[in-house]
Amino acid sequence: MPTVGRVGNLTAGASGPRYNREMGGYETAVSRFDRWAGSYESAALQSVLFAPVHDVLLERALRLLPAPCHVLDVGCGTGKLLRATALRLAGRVPRGPLLVGVDASAGMLSTAHVRPERHPSEWPGEPVRYLRASAAGLPFAGASFDLVLCTFSYRHWADQAAGVREIARVLAPTGLLAFADALPPAATRLARWARRRQTPPPAMLNVFVHAGLHLRAVEWLSGFGRLGEAVIVLATPED
Repeated sequence: MPTVGRVGNLTAGASGPRYNREMGGYETAVSRFDRWAGSYESAALQSVLFAPVHDVLLERALRLLPAPCHVLDVGCGTGKLLRATALRLAGRVPRGPLLVGVDASAGMLSTAHVRPERHPSEWPGEPVRYLRASAAGLPFAGASFDLVLCTFSYRHWADQAAGVREIARVLAPTGLLAFADALPPAATRLARWARRRQTPPPAMLNVFVHAGLHLRAVEWLSGFGRLGEAVIVLATPED
């Protein structure tokens, strides 16, 4: 299990600070992602930030939960993380995992539906169901998923507490939430040290705790230049 507060060094460029300062506001974020959908997977942020964090997140999550049968990605975008998850789970689940993605952006979901045909080498054949929904209104029964993924979407939610409560509701009692988000750079070395001692930031921690989630591990990833740092949280339902 990753050590709480551990920092992993990832090589990344310093481009893209607009991602941190301009993607605020739920409705405007949805419209931006609708417009971004066609070029989303070729954006520089994929290799600079998203893919490195996804790789670490999946490695950590599947170390704790090696063969989840029911996987949900909240804020799935074009389905890139779900495709990566399907590849990693190939052969681990006898009948193949059930993979579900939800996103508030219709444009992202439209792109997600056609990605396997465009890039068959990325797809081991596992079916994915995509639904348009917000994190605060997940259209699933309680305890439906073994593994819930959530990366780089939390900041865009209109009601973050409601979204995390919904994730806690749909997690199976033995399930796992694998969460990641980016935070702006700390202003000073001291501020960076203090941030990591608060693993994760207090406001985020309170949301997880009040939703009834137990933090199993917190890990900070650096090396993203002006994009800041990424925080990974692995959490399970409270007993």
